[in-house]
Amino acid sequence: MTLRTFKVQFYIQIMLLLAHATHSKAQTLYVGVESGINSNHLYTNASSRFFTDYKSLTGVNVAGTATLNINNWLALQLSPTFIQKNYKLTRSGYFNGQFQEFHNSYWQLPAIAQFSFGSSIVQGFLSVGVYSAYWLSATTKGKQPVMWNSGENTPESRYTIFNYDGGQTYDEKYVFNDRKDNRWEFGWVAGAGIRWIPNARSRVYIEYRRYTAQTDQQKNYMLNKVPRYNQTAGISLGYQYSLAGLTGLSRKKHRPTK
Repeated sequence: MTLRTFKVQFYIQIMLLLAHATHSKAQTLYVGVESGINSNHLYTNASSRFFTDYKSLTGVNVAGTATLNINNWLALQLSPTFIQKNYKLTRSGYFNGQFQEFHNSYWQLPAIAQFSFGSSIVQGFLSVGVYSAYWLSATTKGKQPVMWNSGENTPESRYTIFNYDGGQTYDEKYVFNDRKDNRWEFGWVAGAGIRWIPNARSRVYIEYRRYTAQTDQQKNYMLNKVPRYNQTAGISLGYQYSLAGLTGLSRKKHRPTK
């Protein structure tokens, strides 16, 4: 079974459970919103690119959440998310000062199983699951040398490339290449958090999550291609409201009137 096939089956199972919940009296559905910040790193091999390194950059994420409590310790969650996965390429040595930032926006759908423990007011929970994401848009900005502005003499080795050339900055929209760019991303998600339940309807939580992509940012468009994977870690603050009594979830069984 391939990773993509496993994820499709996982999503189908969760959808079936959510659909089944509309006919259940014991399960409770919570809906809500969450937002937070993250740090994304591009995992790749840059050993063949001398004086080059990839750095993490921060981004934001905003999500809607739907969590189905199966019982007092197990829940299933879907959380459609807008998330930024940014990173930076820097140069060192003679090329010091040259850089390129990549600001990437994704629509992402994690499907998660949550395991809770604690009291009825304060609970800890662990999250594990899979996610799929679609690369919506991207911008690049940075600074590069303008070689055609150089003079006749080569700068001394103690200088950087910008001591002789002031360089050129840019900030532009990235145009996707259908032959090269893989805009679909699949991977694993894991996290941990703390939940506060002030009353029967509401709950507030803070959660740390880590998303690890298992699919390359690039298609197989060339031989000896170096894979590139997003690794994103972030923390979010969220609020959820119980729909018990408002829908068919957790409803009491009514006796028919005579």
